[in-house]
Amino acid sequence: IAVGSVFESIEEAQRCIYAREANRGHRWRQGQSKHVGDSAVQLKKLTLRCNHYHQHEPTHSMAIDPSDHRRGKTIKTGCNAHVNLNLICGSTLWQVTLTNWDHNHPREIPPGGTIVRPPTTAQRQVVSEFATSNGFQRQHISTILANCFTDHPLEPKQVSNMINNARRQA
Repeated sequence: IAVGSVFESIEEAQRCIYAREANRGHRWRQGQSKHVGDSAVQLKKLTLRCNHYHQHEPTHSMAIDPSDHRRGKTIKTGCNAHVNLNLICGSTLWQVTLTNWDHNHPREIPPGGTIVRPPTTAQRQVVSEFATSNGFQRQHISTILANCFTDHPLEPKQVSNMINNARRQA
């Protein structure tokens, strides 16, 4: 993935970038986005960022004694690793316009580990097909998803949530 790379859809671009960084042990997420005109639906620019971006700025009430402040931990390190994606005018293609792969922290995911990602539209459709049938339980649907979508594993709680949502909507 380099500046000038073109993707058929925003989902494809995100999948490629997330996979590249997952192999390096980093989790990424959506950062800033811009929409076309007044449309709240159609994106024209999306920035994908490292999960460690931003800097933690603690705020405390002046009425609380400083010795009583919580000593919390944060993963925010101000990491500047990011990729800008722009919609090519008059098409549905997305182009990488800027890349910065330099992280200021060690890898977040241990070697051999996986990142939990939201279910795809295709996974949601498969679940909605089988969730309304009385004979399918979570374990059955999880097995079907694991066989159909080997590159995108889901946690049991994600499958349960999708089943419950599909049954509510049916």
